[in-house]
Amino acid sequence: LLIIEFLILINSNYLNNPLPNLDLFETIFNSLLIIAPFSLIILANQNITKNKDNQTFKRELFKIKNNKEIFAALLENEKSITTQPGSGIILGSQFPKYTIIKVCNPYCGPCGKVHPILDKLIEENQETRLQIVFYSSMNESDLKFKTVSFFMTLSRLLSENEMKEALSKWYNSPNKNLDDFIAQYPLAKSIGIEKDMVVDMHQWCKDNEITATPTIFINGKKLPEMYTTEELLDILD
Repeated sequence: LLIIEFLILINSNYLNNPLPNLDLFETIFNSLLIIAPFSLIILANQNITKNKDNQTFKRELFKIKNNKEIFAALLENEKSITTQPGSGIILGSQFPKYTIIKVCNPYCGPCGKVHPILDKLIEENQETRLQIVFYSSMNESDLKFKTVSFFMTLSRLLSENEMKEALSKWYNSPNKNLDDFIAQYPLAKSIGIEKDMVVDMHQWCKDNEITATPTIFINGKKLPEMYTTEELLDILD
């Protein structure tokens, strides 16, 4: 684990201060330097899953994963978004240090589990902004399209706190019945559905090759696979 931490921190320094005029050997060496720490931490994560009784190993890996420099180095090597999404529901700080994009759909079980964690994060960290981008079909008769359209209509009418409450109601509901949900907001129902933003979000997801939900981005970089959303509560403080 100490080797992993050492390699990642060297890697972080190399990425910030690359060496000029490298010959072939140096290029290969530095390429391995970049790849090695990320491969090792993945293997360590797999090992801890297989050896759940090894408490010392778990504690040491926890310390490494919660090291902010290591997290920043791993994050820097992840996929970047091509552009900032132009639509979505924005919650949290107006002047954020951390901008989190959550790509989700309203009927995704894992999305529902992630929602209260991110909600707690923006409550506890005043420098964090959450942008929720919904990925749905473009078929207007599809239930996901109708649900996302109604969410976007609500986002135009409700205050931030009211919108957070509405989203919590939806994700906490075991049945997720759209008609019952709409009945709680008669004013929004009278306005009609919001289509343009749904189309915009769908196109943004296609442009960024997003195929699964939830997908999380932090400051434009995809959350590394070895991290859970819950671990962000300790890292982004």
